[in-house]
Amino acid sequence: KLSERMVENEGVLVVDDQYVSVIPLIKLLEQAQVPFKYVTNGFEAIKELKNKHYKLVFMDYYMPNITGVEALTKVDQMLGDNAQGATPVVFYTGADIADSEKSRFKHVSIVDSWNKSMNRLELRGKLQHVLLNY
Repeated sequence: KLSERMVENEGVLVVDDQYVSVIPLIKLLEQAQVPFKYVTNGFEAIKELKNKHYKLVFMDYYMPNITGVEALTKVDQMLGDNAQGATPVVFYTGADIADSEKSRFKHVSIVDSWNKSMNRLELRGKLQHVLLNY
C-alpha cells in the first residue's frame, strides 16, 4: 500500500494556485490514502518546506507573485547544509521545463515534469512510480 511507504510526519506537498488543476492528483492521493497538504502559492510552499520535511513535492511552474522555480530557489538556499537529503520535486504543470531548470538545485531534486493534461491512467502510473521510488 502506497500510504504505508510514507514515513510518519512526512507526506506530499501539492503547490498550485488553481485548485481545479490539481483535483485529479489530489483524488488519486486520497484514494491511495497518502497524506498530503495543498497550498496555493510559492510563498506558502516556502513556509511549509522551512518547517516540515516532505517526502515529495508537486509544484506548479507558473504561479502569480513567485514561480515554482523561484520558490524552489529560495527553499534550496534556505535549507543549505541543514537539508535532510534532497527533497524530490515533480513539476506538475502545463509548461515544458528545460533540463537546465531541473539541475540547478543542490537541496531539492527535480525528478520529473508532468503535464496537467495527462489522462487519469497515466497520472496514476506516474504517481505510483514516484511514491514508491522517492
